[in-house]
Amino acid sequence: MRRRHRTVFRLILLVIPVFLIVHYLLGGPKRVPMKEGTVELDKLCSEVANDCYIVKQSVHRSQKVTRFLVSEKHSQNGYFTISSVPMKIDHTGNLAPDYSSLSFECINAMVVASYMTSSLRLNREGRVLSLGLGGGTLDMFLYSRQPLLDLTVVELDPTMEEVARKWFGAVEDARRRTVLGDGAEFVRLAAREGIKYDAIELDACNAAEELFRCPAEAFYDDETMRSMKEALTEGGVLVINLLSSNKSILYTKVKEHFPFCWMARMRTENEVVACAKKEPEEAVMEKFKEVSRALGLAARIGFVKFDRFTVPRTKIVEGDAQTKCMCTQRRIIDKGTNGSVFIDEER
Repeated sequence: MRRRHRTVFRLILLVIPVFLIVHYLLGGPKRVPMKEGTVELDKLCSEVANDCYIVKQSVHRSQKVTRFLVSEKHSQNGYFTISSVPMKIDHTGNLAPDYSSLSFECINAMVVASYMTSSLRLNREGRVLSLGLGGGTLDMFLYSRQPLLDLTVVELDPTMEEVARKWFGAVEDARRRTVLGDGAEFVRLAAREGIKYDAIELDACNAAEELFRCPAEAFYDDETMRSMKEALTEGGVLVINLLSSNKSILYTKVKEHFPFCWMARMRTENEVVACAKKEPEEAVMEKFKEVSRALGLAARIGFVKFDRFTVPRTKIVEGDAQTKCMCTQRRIIDKGTNGSVFIDEER
């Protein structure tokens, strides 16, 4: 009897690997070699932005696949990339966005900066409001990596919402939702109704204008700035993607409303500004390093220093200059200036 049991056990050990191999060959995901190069997948035009969004996909010789979103209007002198995400083969054998990492350095910094204060903590419940959707990479990274978060995204442009849902995997469920509407009006209403968020991510830009600027002009309004502060929990943080030639305007505005602000300058034209209603309980840089390691973003971000800033003693000049990309990957030369920060470019 014991010998029979041993025989059956050996047969099972032989059958299981054969079954797994057959299952993989017949129904499992297959990596079919793809042709190298860049192709256009779709083009959707927006009346709101007075622009067309072009979805492109690039296949490297290593078979690494990247999907990215380009503005047609702002791409006169090269790609003006709005969003970029690496792709992976999912369980069905199809390509799907891989939100285990992020491409743009400013989005990496914005994600980590959300955890710099005491309100939002890793692997804990929390509420995040994102003003501006883009391709949805920021909120979908949080959705993928932090399943206890409640995420609300406000996007003015219905075409952008369609792009994010159709091509970049943006989902609608109990944990994440996209609200179509004006972000400034949304946050003013939230403040009036006493709705609170642990982090507010401001990544809404003036895409309809010839001179591209982040954040959009509506968010420089005193009432809107005051509303963003009121809509934060006591330990909450406002994180801003800043892209402008006159950054002193925003520095001045946030310091009028927030007692504590920090700035990280990229090796690109973007900066990330983080503001809080009260001083963080932990050292800002130690918290930044801890969170970047925990989220697997340390290698992407590299050496970073968030410096607390005061309003620069410079004359604020009206107007703005054309900038090149929402999260441009072009290196700038800016060494040794006070408060400067260098973040490794995409590897």
